[in-house]
Amino acid sequence: MSAAAAEKKLIFGIDVGTTETRIMHTQLNPQRMLRPLISSFTIDQTTAFPTTIGYENDWNRNVVWGPKTGASGYTVYPWLKLHLYSPNHPILQELSRSNIPTLPNRITPEKALSDFLKPLYQAIQEWINDKWGKSPKPPAEFYFARPACWTDESQQKMAQAVRNAGFGGNAPDKVFFVDEAEAVALYFADRQGYEMPEDGRILICDIGGGTTKDVDAFEIRGTGANPLYVSLKCSSGADSGGAAMDAAIAKRLETQLARKLGVSKPLTKAQLEYISLVKYDFEGKGNIPVVLDEESGIVISQAEFKECLQDIIDGIIRLIYQHLDASNKIQKLISVSFLSSKPFLPCADRSLNQYVFLVGGPSRMPYLRNQIEQGIPDTTQLMALKDVED
Repeated sequence: MSAAAAEKKLIFGIDVGTTETRIMHTQLNPQRMLRPLISSFTIDQTTAFPTTIGYENDWNRNVVWGPKTGASGYTVYPWLKLHLYSPNHPILQELSRSNIPTLPNRITPEKALSDFLKPLYQAIQEWINDKWGKSPKPPAEFYFARPACWTDESQQKMAQAVRNAGFGGNAPDKVFFVDEAEAVALYFADRQGYEMPEDGRILICDIGGGTTKDVDAFEIRGTGANPLYVSLKCSSGADSGGAAMDAAIAKRLETQLARKLGVSKPLTKAQLEYISLVKYDFEGKGNIPVVLDEESGIVISQAEFKECLQDIIDGIIRLIYQHLDASNKIQKLISVSFLSSKPFLPCADRSLNQYVFLVGGPSRMPYLRNQIEQGIPDTTQLMALKDVED
C-alpha cells in the first residue's frame, strides 16, 4: 500500500436496527482541510434495508436477505436483533402464537444475523473495488452500533456474527462497536448546519424501532469546532421499545377479537404489521376511536389505546429522569474536583443548558413525544431527530 493511500481511511457506520438497517460512510483525508462529506450507502437505489432473512428450508441451502426477501417465495424471518438478545421477548412470543416462524431449528440467531450481513459486506467491497479499481485502496474501519443494555453474551454473539460476515477480515481493515446513544451524540455533533449548545448538557434517548432504548448523558465543554463531549453516566437501557408497545396492543386486539368471535384466535402477520403502524400516527387528541383491525372492525377508545402504551412510556420517562438526576450530581462532583485544583474555573453550580434528544422509530410518535415533553423538567428542552433533519 502506498503512503498516500495509508494516510486516507474509509469509515462505515452501520446501524443494524430491529426493523431496518442503514449504513453511512465517509472518507477521511488528513491532507484536506474541509470536513468530509457523510453519505448514505446505497444498494439498488435503496438506503434502508429491512433487517430480515429468508431461507428456502431448514437446511439453509438457499438464502436471501433484506430487500430481496419479499419476492423470493422463501420463508421470511424478521426481528433478527430480538432473537440475538431476547428470545423470550413478548413480540416473539406473539409471533409464535400466531404460527409465524421465528427462526429455523438449525439456525442460531448469530448465524441468521451473519447471513444478513454478508450481502452488505459484499456490496461494500464491490463499491470499494469499483471506486478504486487497481489503485491502492485505503483501509476501512467499520463501526457497528449496539444497545448499551445488552449483556456481554449478546455483545459477543453480535461481534461473532459481524466477523463471520467478513467485516474486518482483510488487513488492515478494523471493526469497532459503539453504544447506540454515543453514536447518536456524535451524529448530532457532526450534523452540518446544526449548532450544538455550548457549555451545556445533552441527553440522548434512543427509543428502538423494536428492541430497547439507550440513554446516555453528555456534558459539552468548550466552544468552537471541536468541543469536548464527556459522558456523565454509563449508557443504559430497558426493554421498553416499539416491540413492547406492539405486544401490548396485540394483546388488547386478541382480547377484543375473542369477545367478538367467541373464540380465541392467534393474530395473523397482516394484523401484527397493521398495529405496528397504527401507533406511529397516534396523537392522543380528540375522541375518534382507534381502529386496530379493519377486517373485523375492531376499534378501541383513545383512552384504551393510551392504556396499552402508558406503562412503557412511563418507563421511558423514568429512565430519562434517572439520567438527568445522575448527570446533574456527577457534573457537580466533577466541577468541585476541578475547582479544588484549578480555582480559576467557572463556578460549580453554574446554570447549564439541558437538551434531551429523541431518536429511533417510535420517537416520531406524536403522543409519545408529547408525553415525554410533559414528563421532563421545564428547564430541559426536548428535540427529536426530525427537528435537526427538517
